[in-house]
Order: sequence, then C-alpha cells, then structure tokens
Amino acid sequence: MEHVMIRRLLAPCLLGLAVATAAMTDARAARVAETDEFLTGEIAVERRIRLPQGGASARMHVDLAITNTGAEDLILRAPAECAVHNWIIALPNNDPVLYGVEPDCKGETVETVIEAGGTLKGGNSIMLRSNDLTVGQRYYLIYEFWGVRMRTPFQIFEDD
Repeated sequence: MEHVMIRRLLAPCLLGLAVATAAMTDARAARVAETDEFLTGEIAVERRIRLPQGGASARMHVDLAITNTGAEDLILRAPAECAVHNWIIALPNNDPVLYGVEPDCKGETVETVIEAGGTLKGGNSIMLRSNDLTVGQRYYLIYEFWGVRMRTPFQIFEDD
C-alpha cells in the first residue's frame, strides 16, 4: 500500500521532469535557417578559363564552402536534391548567358545540419563550350549552394 501511495505522489513530478527534459532537448536542437544571416559563403574558381576552339568544351571546377557564424546549429533545406546546386553565368551587367538550374527539378526535400562555427564544403564542375562564351569577355558565376548565394568573376581566353 505504501508503494502505491509513493507512486501516486511521484507520478506528476516525473511527468513534469519528462516534459522539462523534452523542452530542453528541443531548445538545443538545430533550427531551420530561414535567411543567410549567420551563413557566409565562399566560392573559388580559376579566374582565367581557357577554352578550345571549334565548339569543344572545358571544365570549370568550383569549390564551395558555407560557414555558420552563429552560436547555434542550423538546418539547411533544399526542395529537392537537384536544387542544392544552382548556378548562372552572367555578363557584368547581370544579363544571364548560361543556366545550371534543372527546369524539372522535383523530388523530396533534402536537408543537412551545419554546426555552430562549422563549415560545409562542396564542389562542382561546370562544362563550358566555346560556342556559348566569347573569348576576352569577363563573366560572373552566380552560384547558390544550399540557398546561400555567392558570386565570383572569371574571364575566357583562347587555348594556346
């Protein structure tokens, strides 16, 4: 009889402790990054791209990094796997020349967590054709990686 009475007295306390513990766990959980306020992007490409003549292609390798400068972990989301990397090659006046966005990009939402102070790295190779770009022209690569927009210049040169 004594054990039943103790259980009845402790049950509300244990329930309160469980709720408080769950609330603390949720408070420490990562939150979804709705803006890029605490996200800094870095992009690196070769600034001088040499393209073979006659319609041949060359690869431009892109190195990407996103750093979480905030004090808490952040969840990065994309509407589909094919939407994690989006890019545009534009003229200096921002007129687009080439697009690297899949028009029929569909799928399940994907996400990743970037820890406070952590850096998420990625890369991509973009095929460039001499028929699409002008030798001597300066361009900008505008790249969105997990929704964080970055921009860097490059110039096209003839292959010697």
